[in-house]
Amino acid sequence: MENTILRSRFDVQDIDETMRYEVWADSISCIFDVDTEKELRQSDAFVAAIEAFRFDDFMLANTTTVETDWWRTPFHVARDGLDHYMIQLFLRGGMRWQSPRGSGEVNTGDLIVFDMAEEMQSHTSDFNHISLILPRSRLAPLLKNPDGQHMRCLRKGTPIAELLSDYMILLDRNLPALNYNQLRPLLPSVLSMVAVCLNDADDPDQSMTLLRHWRMKHQIKNMIAKSLSDQKLSPNMICDELDVSRSNLYRLFEEEGGVKNFIRQQRLKRSLNILMRDSRAMVSQVADECGFSSPSDFCRVFRNQYGLSPRDARRNNISTRRNRQEDELDREYEGWLHGLAGN
Repeated sequence: MENTILRSRFDVQDIDETMRYEVWADSISCIFDVDTEKELRQSDAFVAAIEAFRFDDFMLANTTTVETDWWRTPFHVARDGLDHYMIQLFLRGGMRWQSPRGSGEVNTGDLIVFDMAEEMQSHTSDFNHISLILPRSRLAPLLKNPDGQHMRCLRKGTPIAELLSDYMILLDRNLPALNYNQLRPLLPSVLSMVAVCLNDADDPDQSMTLLRHWRMKHQIKNMIAKSLSDQKLSPNMICDELDVSRSNLYRLFEEEGGVKNFIRQQRLKRSLNILMRDSRAMVSQVADECGFSSPSDFCRVFRNQYGLSPRDARRNNISTRRNRQEDELDREYEGWLHGLAGN
């Protein structure tokens, strides 16, 4: 990563209004699917703008757009591979959301935390918000409950929410005037500030238990990631190598539907990532590299998960790249998001 602060401004205002929605939807599809009312799509009231900054493996973005439905599906999670937290502060407007963990509502002045490795869907009103995107590898070790942050809301008016809100507004306001050498020493403070605010509401005794569980789970996940190509990878293999009981292993991965399901999901994510990255990869090769018992088993499980075959996923990705709008808009932020995931 270049030692500089990168800046990108995407704004559909200067293109034909009949094309604004299509260009916006195509651009933001790097992390979300979106949908907007048909009457609004081609009206002069449609707006979509993102001013984004990237520094090392962090991003900050100020986004404005109209009433929109948003989806982040298992396909998105697997395709982009983002292993980050995103914290949004709503300066104007709000959001209703739901995920496998529950549902809720966010109002003006509230903050909400996204775990980008999890799915969700939401409906936003016309809004303006600031998003701070932080790498899990650097923030999670500072959190008491790293796996319990998805769609967590910090309400306006509470001291800790006001503190984090003010901090994000200051970052948004001052980043354009900072250079990399001025900002870099502040990054540990950014992580510490976010961690202090997210840890504030947790019960100390429960948090220490959660932290121990997260450390064990992190160790197991690392082993799984290194062993995905091994068809012998199983709960028994994990228990034997890491000296963990089957009952503890089940409890640690209960929210993921058990460790066997987690292994299958990780194999599917890796396979989709390979198909998106390498248009020449053979299906049989991908199946073997990701630890599936056979190409036919791989194709069946892949279709059940993503609703299309591995070949169709690869073909759609190639078609999207070829047919992307050749416009003069600054869309560099899309590449940054892919870069954060190492794609």
